[in-house]
Amino acid sequence: MTRCVRPGDLTDRYPSPPCQRRGRGIPRNSVKPEHLFLGTPKQNTRDMVSKNRHSYGQQNGMSRLRESDVLKIRELYESGKNQQEIADFFNVSRPYISTIVHGRSWSHIGGPIIKEPYEGKRHKLRKIDESQILLIRQKRLQGRTLKSIAAEYSISYQRVSQICQD
Repeated sequence: MTRCVRPGDLTDRYPSPPCQRRGRGIPRNSVKPEHLFLGTPKQNTRDMVSKNRHSYGQQNGMSRLRESDVLKIRELYESGKNQQEIADFFNVSRPYISTIVHGRSWSHIGGPIIKEPYEGKRHKLRKIDESQILLIRQKRLQGRTLKSIAAEYSISYQRVSQICQD
C-alpha cells in the first residue's frame, strides 16, 4: 500500500511528496502505522520492484504480447527476418521489436537474445550477406532512396550509403 502525504514540515526534507512505504517482510495488506515508513516515490518504486510486487510481461494488463510471442519474435529475428516484418506480423512497433530481441524488455523470458555492437549512436549492426549487399547496390542504382532501402533491410541509411560506396 502506498499513500502519498504532504505534511508541511516534511516537504523541505523530501523534494518529492513523501510516500508511506511498507517495511520488509510486512504483509501487503497491512496498514498499521508501525509497519509503514516515509520515503520518496522513487524509493517506493524501487521497493516495489525489489519485492517483486510489480506487474511485468503478460501479467501487465496492457501487454499486447504473450511470453510465447516473445520467444517466437526472438527466434524469427535470429533466423534472419527483419524487425519491420516481425513488427507488422505481431502488430507492434519496430522499436519495440528491437527492445525485445536485444533483451531490454521481456528480459525475464529466455530465447535467443542478440548482443551486437553499435553502429553510430542509435542503430545496431545487422548481419548483411554478400547477396543482400549486391541487391542493395542494385536498388540504389535503380534510383531507390537510402531511407527506403534502409527500412527494407532494417539498417541505417548511413550503412546503406557505406555499402554503396564500397
